[in-house]
Amino acid sequence: MTNRLRIVHQKVILDAPIHDVFDYISDHENYANWFPGAEGIEALKDLPKAQEGQVYKERLKLPSGKEVDMLITVVSSVRPSHFEMTGDFKPLHTNLLYELDAISQEQTRMTVSFFTRHPISFVRWLLRLMIRRRLNSSFAVALKTLSTRWAAKE
Repeated sequence: MTNRLRIVHQKVILDAPIHDVFDYISDHENYANWFPGAEGIEALKDLPKAQEGQVYKERLKLPSGKEVDMLITVVSSVRPSHFEMTGDFKPLHTNLLYELDAISQEQTRMTVSFFTRHPISFVRWLLRLMIRRRLNSSFAVALKTLSTRWAAKE
């Protein structure tokens, strides 16, 4: 995907098989269970959860306390290694990419990258400067929550 700028890039090792991790994260309705600020998510199309073209309505609670809705579209899904979505939240024009690698039968490395797709390069860089620290903190909490989810099942 061109004309995007990465704001977040984080990795975590999860104590779960790669297929379990993929199935959980690619069902975007689970996102509210592990990502701070995601208040509610619902699939809008009668399609399988991880299928390209699936659209979700996501309610976010911003750090200011304001709640906003945005539409999230699955743009790429390759089970069990790759899942990508874009969002219409302006001015960010979000793009979220998950890449999964099996370390063993019971461990998965998940790499998460969050991008802005704003059409103006200068604005992309400005947005990165403004929100990178906060988004990195939110993703760190989210990945710790995910890690705890599978550790608790042992």
